[in-house]
Amino acid sequence: MDMEHCPQCGTEIFIQDEDSGEIVCSNCGFVISYRVLDASGRMV
Repeated sequence: MDMEHCPQCGTEIFIQDEDSGEIVCSNCGFVISYRVLDASGRMV
């Protein structure tokens, strides 16, 4: 997945929700990633 641009609106600005681990587009709210994992597999 191209993490440089939102696939829905094309913006380059994302927000990471610390509680859910989601990465969402700051413009349209499209969920880019459901969970962010570090190299060991733990949610960050």
